[in-house]
Amino acid sequence: MAVPIIPKSECYNKPSKKSSSFGLEMNASTLKALSQTLYDYKIEAVLREYSTNITDSHNDSGKEGLAGYVHVPTKLHPVVEFHDFGLGMSEETIFTVYTVFGCSTKRGDNSTNGSLGFGSKSFNTVSDQMTVTSIKDGTKTVVLCYKDRKGELTADVKSSTKTDEPNGTVISIPVDPSKVSMWQSTAARVLGAFRVSHETNGFGDYQGRYDQMQALCREVRERGSKFYQRTNQVMNDLRGRTWVLMGDVMYTLPDFSTLLPSQGDYLESVQSMVNQGMYVTSFEIGEVDHAPSRESISYDQETFMKCKHRVRKDVLNELRKFQEELGDIKNVSYYRFFHKYYNTPVYETLLNTPLPFLRGKVLKYVCPRYNRNHYTKLLSLSNREKYGKVRGNILCSGGYNTIFVGNIDLLDQRRLLNIKNPVILYSENERGIYKIKETISKASEVLNVRDVLVADSVECAENLLSFFGHGAVICGDKFSPEKTKRKTSKGGKKGGYGVKEDWQTIGTVHTLRDNGYSTQFEMVDLSEESVYYIKKDGIKVSGIVKGKYTKLTMSTRVAELLHKVGVKKVVVENKNNAGKIKRSGIRCVDKLLTETIKPLKREIVKSSIWNNGFVLQRTDEPLRHRVMDIKKFDQKAIEPKGLTRVILSISKFGLENTKMYQRELDTKNKLHEKAEESLHKLYKRLPLWHSVRHLEEDKVNHYLKLEKITK
Repeated sequence: MAVPIIPKSECYNKPSKKSSSFGLEMNASTLKALSQTLYDYKIEAVLREYSTNITDSHNDSGKEGLAGYVHVPTKLHPVVEFHDFGLGMSEETIFTVYTVFGCSTKRGDNSTNGSLGFGSKSFNTVSDQMTVTSIKDGTKTVVLCYKDRKGELTADVKSSTKTDEPNGTVISIPVDPSKVSMWQSTAARVLGAFRVSHETNGFGDYQGRYDQMQALCREVRERGSKFYQRTNQVMNDLRGRTWVLMGDVMYTLPDFSTLLPSQGDYLESVQSMVNQGMYVTSFEIGEVDHAPSRESISYDQETFMKCKHRVRKDVLNELRKFQEELGDIKNVSYYRFFHKYYNTPVYETLLNTPLPFLRGKVLKYVCPRYNRNHYTKLLSLSNREKYGKVRGNILCSGGYNTIFVGNIDLLDQRRLLNIKNPVILYSENERGIYKIKETISKASEVLNVRDVLVADSVECAENLLSFFGHGAVICGDKFSPEKTKRKTSKGGKKGGYGVKEDWQTIGTVHTLRDNGYSTQFEMVDLSEESVYYIKKDGIKVSGIVKGKYTKLTMSTRVAELLHKVGVKKVVVENKNNAGKIKRSGIRCVDKLLTETIKPLKREIVKSSIWNNGFVLQRTDEPLRHRVMDIKKFDQKAIEPKGLTRVILSISKFGLENTKMYQRELDTKNKLHEKAEESLHKLYKRLPLWHSVRHLEEDKVNHYLKLEKITK
């Protein structure tokens, strides 16, 4: 307990006519206020107050480091007992100190846990009586403390005998048998915080939580402070997320947000870490003040400043760790952050946090691997001054071959995250790399790399390298083909490229096959069956959602879809062939795709939303068939097939903005929440699950069978 602070000034210092200290009238109402209503967490209070008295008694008697004994209530013996082997108490001490509110032998001593004189009376919060058996210098005194008919606390001496037993005290309090489980779980938390562990008769089903609390407090004492990003069962049982460990007692640290620094790019992230994890710091006894109930820190000016200084120091240290690993937090790339922290406690903790390098977006709505049905596109490389226009060959959406992309930033996160160790090319020529596609292919072949990108300048290339965090920057001119002069026909007459036939023309032609497509500048016969055209500015699909359109470029997935609906060749319209294409009457790919996609709208929506079952941790998989709401969720899962699968691999064509999509998404979210709630209820019915879930499959199944039998 902290020594009371002496006031530095008085608010009124003129001579007084009369002076008197405040008094205290002892009656049933006063006693109730001081004992029964002082503590919000009554079982915790009794365990804490009498257990710390054991430690203080041993320290006072020169037996520092000696363990006492606490009998934790059981169903066969619903009594909590506290045994110390310290100084003991005489009858006089029991009646003049131990049973007097506000009287304490520890006042002014910063080496003891208490000093307010309330703790020894806390039995009144859980029981109508307490038996004190104390041996002092050969005399054994038994005192019964109880509430009389007026509701006032009374102490009666039941016996006083001579004995040769050593000094010490036993406090015995009967408890409600229906609350034995609560006593055991609370005892595991409270006694686990003690530096010198008292011996006990065990904690029933909660031994694991006692071990977890011991490990937590040991680590905090060694480190001084600790941010926990992943919580265990005992942490989840605690009534808050911010704590001070002082002596053998855990005190809640209230108003944590007022203690944080007012500036900092990561502050919201740190607050999220605390909300989803936990923060614990350690002070020596007496360094800070606490509430009379010893349930939380109490803020006088000095205590508030000490806590504020400690929290800010720890927060800044935590921020510094992030900044050392990630550099400039506002400009750090999501690519580097994802590959460094994905599947780590840091990533899990920050899932619901808006982050500055995500332009204020919440992490889980950006990460496609956490939310496959709906995610926010992040324009990662859209800063043209820094990155320029990035082009190159990367893995296609099917995951088999590479494909040239004219603007990498138009891709979604899933494609960007799949780029591995890219070679970034730049040119020393003013006009940039000559024949980019041929240069990229040659570089990929010579260097034996999959992903080859092209930057506008060496500065942009270096910035790209920083974005990815790995790869190489190389001058690409040496991979470019030699420049050739264009040949012209003699006399300036028209060469061999002109085509006179009405059904034949020249242009860029995409020839579709089962496993992809090839592109050539060649002659095409427009009268052939299954020949279509696309406009020179690309494919524009409209009419799926009113007022919306989707712009596409030819890709492996688009080619696959077109091939499935019977297209064999696609010619690109240009100035020379536009007239023949119009006269031939061949159809535009835009209209064909619209007619293909429109009838499948409902199927596309359902498949995009219900494309997977309920996601469980691997260790929780044995519980899947035990939760009916998870079964319902899994039954709705649809594996996209046929045209729907290919369509979804290209785009949702604006359907995610429709009411139909939102209704289906709301249905899924509600069922998901219900399934999660049912899963957590199942956790509570399986108290040892978090301890056994990592064991071998046969042991896990054996435990589940035992739980079923006992229930």
